[in-house]
Amino acid sequence: MKSGEPHCDAGCPCAEAGDECDDECDCCGEDADSEHGDDCCHHGYIHPSDPNDPVTSMCVQINKDLEEWEEKGELTPEKLNEALGRFDEALKMTAKHMEALLGKAYVQGELGQSEAAVETLLKALEVDAKDFRAQQMLSEMGEFQDDGPDLELIVKFMDQKGNPTPKFKAALVEIFNRFAVGEGDNKALTKQAMDKFHDAVNGGPLSSDAMDFLFCGEWELDDKGNITQDGFISFYLNQTFTDPTETINDLKKLGYDAECNPTTSSSTPTSSSATPTASSAAPTASN
Repeated sequence: MKSGEPHCDAGCPCAEAGDECDDECDCCGEDADSEHGDDCCHHGYIHPSDPNDPVTSMCVQINKDLEEWEEKGELTPEKLNEALGRFDEALKMTAKHMEALLGKAYVQGELGQSEAAVETLLKALEVDAKDFRAQQMLSEMGEFQDDGPDLELIVKFMDQKGNPTPKFKAALVEIFNRFAVGEGDNKALTKQAMDKFHDAVNGGPLSSDAMDFLFCGEWELDDKGNITQDGFISFYLNQTFTDPTETINDLKKLGYDAECNPTTSSSTPTSSSATPTASSAAPTASN
């Protein structure tokens, strides 16, 4: 077992207490390979690094079956769904098992469930943000730029389901309200407001092509055709998923650091020149 890593799933009293895996059980003093009582931290959970881990054995067998089915030309959607169900069963035993998560993501990709596969791979990166296999699978799915993403940055801004972290969302809401027009729930970014926002971040107005893209309906619009708060947040989630460094650059120009903490007492935007933000998700924008 690997020292210094959590050894229990959610709900275990030891996990809630923040205890960590050790050569000797913190609960009962037994060696890691000894018998433990029902109330012990080792009840039914074996860390993925343990060579005797039954979940690893399950994953090895599932992968062997997948290879055999593929060699025989029998890798049908029915077989893939069978494998997916077996990986899900494995994850019920150990929710953060890397091999099971990678196997599940592979099968989801083969089934054309790309969004679900990305969600699963982000869960894998929460287990180990530097795992090359998970990074490679994400890259092969075409979700990122050719020069590769900084996955450790991405998980700072969004969870495995693609939702913004509380601090990132709070920063985006404040920025939206800074530029949006209207009152209360009716606030929205008009084209004029979006130009002011882009000028503050990039030192110039949007090109007509970039403006058309932003207001084409890809991001949520209100009944007047203006970008809503949810649409603005969705735009930034998309940009962050593609290029988190661009989002960090924007945040710094708008009074936040890379951790989404305010760096200025004033919320007044400042104008400076930079690579056009909208160009990372839209046709060429002018500075």
